Amino acid sequence: MTLTPRQFGVEIEVGGISIAQAGAALQQNGTSPSVSGTQVFHRHTTPFLRDTWKVTYDVTVSAEVVSPPLRDTATVEEVMRCLRGAGARTDRRCGLHVHVDMANGQGQPMDLAALKRLAKLWLKIEGTVFGLVSASRRTSRWCHRLARRFQDSVAAHSRIDGARSPRELFSVCGGTRYMAMNLARTLQSSPTIEFRLHQGSLNFRKVDAWIRLCVAIVEAAQRGVEVQPNQRLDDVLPVEDMLRLVFGTSVSQPSPAVQRRRGNYRNSRRGAMWAYFDTMGPSDPNLARGAAAAWLARNAAANLGEPYTYAIQQVSGWRNYRLTANAAAPATVPADLLRFFTQRFAHFGVRPTTQNQAAVSA
Repeated sequence: MTLTPRQFGVEIEVGGISIAQAGAALQQNGTSPSVSGTQVFHRHTTPFLRDTWKVTYDVTVSAEVVSPPLRDTATVEEVMRCLRGAGARTDRRCGLHVHVDMANGQGQPMDLAALKRLAKLWLKIEGTVFGLVSASRRTSRWCHRLARRFQDSVAAHSRIDGARSPRELFSVCGGTRYMAMNLARTLQSSPTIEFRLHQGSLNFRKVDAWIRLCVAIVEAAQRGVEVQPNQRLDDVLPVEDMLRLVFGTSVSQPSPAVQRRRGNYRNSRRGAMWAYFDTMGPSDPNLARGAAAAWLARNAAANLGEPYTYAIQQVSGWRNYRLTANAAAPATVPADLLRFFTQRFAHFGVRPTTQNQAAVSA
């Protein structure tokens, strides 16, 4: 359980069970009053509930489970446990939305200057945060990138700084709630910042960490973290730098033992493969992963052995990206990707065949 410095809310989209089944699972198996008192609505427009969870209709999934305002994640874990027990699952249609209260723990609301700092901070870390979620969410029409609204960071900062009201800032930052980080609800009576980027999940550890990150981003903007327009909009800040920027001095360095384990993983065949996928072309991560895994599926089974198993398991499981050996995928592989595999596999005494070399795209 995590106690957060300001209120937040979460919307969990699920499949596999109906609205009625999700509601019954929470009402019958919930131990907290806010969970056992869950209300069920078979429509999308529902009343705001301050004390209980609710299950509602959503056009894209079987059911959407919505929390009341929370200060800790204890009932989030409880709700996820009940949903898993009832047979709920998540797939590429599902998302997980986090709303962070605009007022801090002392009730002080964010002013326009703080909202502008938030928008500029998000531009700085957006590429990094997109790299933390599944490939299917990076190109989703339900959570667009803010960076694509601007030509460069100087122009972006100029337009953000020129906004004269929260409504005008909302327009500058997309003008729609279908942005990965959106300001649509800052204009409502109970204002929040919404983060729509994360894929659907019933993994509490993953969701708990995501909630903490979302809250910390808003906290950083309100406490005065200011970034300068000194980066390309498609730059990806290292994760460690992003965490230090958002959390400040509260982020500690990993212990030597953890650093050694990470180094060993990165130098392994599996770790090197997926580290490369994560850094290859953020402009089109689906294509990067699809092309790489397609090459493995076609050629690695006979010639490289173990990496084929890793590729199929990781792409279909960890990244929620379905791919089999017979799936339609690009027929060729970028030359730099093949060079990478050649170098990494040579380190382990494995060499791609001449047939694989012929798969290099022009």
